[in-house]
Amino acid sequence: MDRRLRRLAMTFACCQLVGACSFSPSVDLADAGGDAAVTDAQDAAGPEQPGSDGGFEDAGGVDAAAPPECKSTAECVALDPGRPLCVTGKCVPCTAGPGPGGSSCADVPLTPVCAAEGPLAGQCVTCTPGAQGACTGMTPICDAATNSCRTCGQDAECAVRDPAGPGICMDHEDGRCASAAETVVVQGTNLQAALEASQGKALVLVKGHTKEAIYAGPGKIAIIGAGATRPIISGGGVTSPGLDVTGGEVFLRNLEFKGSSLGLRVKSAIVEAQAIDLSDNRGPGLVVTGSTLSMNSCTVTRNESGILLNDAVFSIEDTSVSDNIDGIIVQSPRFPRRLRRVQIFDNAVGLTCSAPIEFDDAVTVTGNSAQDVHPNCRP
Repeated sequence: MDRRLRRLAMTFACCQLVGACSFSPSVDLADAGGDAAVTDAQDAAGPEQPGSDGGFEDAGGVDAAAPPECKSTAECVALDPGRPLCVTGKCVPCTAGPGPGGSSCADVPLTPVCAAEGPLAGQCVTCTPGAQGACTGMTPICDAATNSCRTCGQDAECAVRDPAGPGICMDHEDGRCASAAETVVVQGTNLQAALEASQGKALVLVKGHTKEAIYAGPGKIAIIGAGATRPIISGGGVTSPGLDVTGGEVFLRNLEFKGSSLGLRVKSAIVEAQAIDLSDNRGPGLVVTGSTLSMNSCTVTRNESGILLNDAVFSIEDTSVSDNIDGIIVQSPRFPRRLRRVQIFDNAVGLTCSAPIEFDDAVTVTGNSAQDVHPNCRP
């Protein structure tokens, strides 16, 4: 509508309301039409703004372009982890970059890897199963569910992580994968030589069956069998135990002590045994004297006696003792002295003690021909 006609109409209306003026239009409709091009353009531009003709100011000009969403990847990471990269002023998923003027997850110090799949796809993460380079030391494995580094839980994880390494998880210590530099490998019958060369090392890795050995300490060593089939350690002499530990601290895993006069003997030492077999020995499977024993997930079977504990601190869990003449004999025990989830069965005598020991309801002592549990064992 023509602006001048609007003003005339408003003036006429005001005069009628107050009755104090007369109306004598002096505007020719033809003149109004002469300004049509101007007024139509103004009308098309939208409502008048304050400060222009008649008290309003035109907005004028062209709208400025929207500002960039980001100037750096750090801004995007803080704004939206799902769009962590700054590419030409816009935050995008890492799977969309890098691009011109963009960046990559390598620019994000703590999360240098782009997750291409999974629940965190598009985000910069610490690691992925295919890019475990950021996972080192005590957290060498990338957890696929969280894209974060964690301790190892299985040897197979370490074998994948470092195909050239020993492939052994040191979960009994700090959860690192053993390195070649800290490992002595036994290939054949030279366990004794390996133990003598192990000072300053953390691991003796046994590959294949080997002969008896003595470890006198000092220090701490892990003796672990490689592979799914447990290597056998056996004593060659009439009285030789498979392994004689007379000092220091020893961790044993994935080994079998078999065919000796005595499977494993421990005196004045600390031994942790995990997933070992003590079987078919002419004398006891295990003798512990004046020492500390921790035993988990082991099997003791077909020995003259299963386990003899003399003046020992012991914790035995998830272990079976069967088909021996005597299952477990406890003499002069020290604290703690406990059994957890242990099965003692099909021996001549199951459990014999000189003093009470601690055992939970999950310990089963059944089917032993002469006696299951001696009364002295019970609290």
